[in-house]
Amino acid sequence: MSGSSAGFTWNQSTLPDITPWNDVAYGSGNFVSIAYFGNYFTYSNNGISWTGNFIGNAGWISITSGNGRFVVVGDDITNFGYSDDGINWGSAPSNPTATGWRCVGYGGGRFVVLRNFSNITSHSLDGINWTQGSITRGIAWRDIAYGNGSFVAIADTTSSSPSVAAYSTDGITWSDSPLPSFRNWISITYGNGRFVAVSESGYSLYSSNGTTWTETVLPFSGMKSIAYGNGKFATISATSARSAYSSDGINWTEVTTPYSADAITYGNGRFVAVRSGTNQALYTNIIL
Repeated sequence: MSGSSAGFTWNQSTLPDITPWNDVAYGSGNFVSIAYFGNYFTYSNNGISWTGNFIGNAGWISITSGNGRFVVVGDDITNFGYSDDGINWGSAPSNPTATGWRCVGYGGGRFVVLRNFSNITSHSLDGINWTQGSITRGIAWRDIAYGNGSFVAIADTTSSSPSVAAYSTDGITWSDSPLPSFRNWISITYGNGRFVAVSESGYSLYSSNGTTWTETVLPFSGMKSIAYGNGKFATISATSARSAYSSDGINWTEVTTPYSADAITYGNGRFVAVRSGTNQALYTNIIL
């Protein structure tokens, strides 16, 4: 079974277990997806055939890859996981020792982790040794991305005032970045010279510098994740069998998918997405 638009086709694959797959990333020749329950993860070198295994703890919620290393964090765990191949994992204590870690990103030679409803951050040059830091506000941070020499963090601002993102050139010292509206911003990426963020309510933001933002409307709502690869942004709905892609992060084309999905990434020439609470994954044909 597949779903497609001209030049952009989604196909389905099967994950090794039915579990809440929370996130997926690509690095070191492998796609890796992490689960919230059962200290479970799965990896694939092509995004089609998957192998399951176990990391030391349960509760993983976010994964990134940078400088040849994966790092995973969880909201109910006081340590972080790291791996150089996405298969064999080590454990490193968080700093500070705390739970509630929500998202992890990499850029400029540094990993950065944010906590949910907290102004406490953590940063590391190697993904093993961590230093406590702070961000401007203790709001509902949801995702972090790096591009054009800066980190940008976005939050669910539906219950926050004022509505802001945050930006930093080093992942240590942060400043507020005012947003044009109060939305449940959920995911952000960088590509083609701009940051692009999506909300679950069907809106997107774009910015070339992470400080000045423009809001646009997406073709549908329910987005949970956005990724960039090979000249295209792609986002996918967690509530309906739809995806959308864009070359500029402004004008979007809707694509049908075999089913909804919760997290998306790009690597090895294709987009890959995983669906929480199922054993279902999606992959595109090689994007040329």
